[in-house]
Amino acid sequence: MQRQEMWELLDVMRTHNPEDNEYKKAFEAYKELHKLEMEEAKLRSYKFGRVADILGTFGLAGVVLTHEYWTPVTSSWARNLTHPFNHNDSSFINF
Repeated sequence: MQRQEMWELLDVMRTHNPEDNEYKKAFEAYKELHKLEMEEAKLRSYKFGRVADILGTFGLAGVVLTHEYWTPVTSSWARNLTHPFNHNDSSFINF
């Protein structure tokens, strides 16, 4: 609705002379609608930022609070991953 009204005001401004009273009214109304649109855009970005902060906080808290559960899993996983790279040097030396 607001977008449509802005387009109508731009159409009025396009079709009228800048010295006309109707042009001046349309220009003032357009400036007010543009201010409102910018404020709404700021609110949307603030809302997105707050949601991202909340999700990040809860994610970090979940990782920190449950580290007793996943540390043994990752430790064994890391041990299994590095195990093939460990070799026994004594098998190559014949004394």
